[in-house]
Amino acid sequence: MPPTDTPVITSNTESTVKKESAPKKKTASPSKKKTKPDKREAQVRSFFDQHFKEKKYKQKKEIIIQAILKSKTKQQVNNALMKSFASEETGVIYKRLSPLLASLPGK
Repeated sequence: MPPTDTPVITSNTESTVKKESAPKKKTASPSKKKTKPDKREAQVRSFFDQHFKEKKYKQKKEIIIQAILKSKTKQQVNNALMKSFASEETGVIYKRLSPLLASLPGK
């Protein structure tokens, strides 16, 4: 048999054709994500002003607030405070913060 030069055509277009999907609409979730940390920060700042009236704590206000806001667990809060304060002082700060940290996971 002589070789044939005609290519064999198979119908394989169904599996490779992608259906076009409608463009997804943007939801309001990015704005919710933006407002949620703002509410938390306001809560932390208000709590701090009510419970930390001593001068030594007011001087390190931003360190304490950022430690709370950036941490996702109670242990992370404790570790962040330990980097900036002595262990006795960290214990005092942590005990005062305990009502605020109740919503965080951990012991």
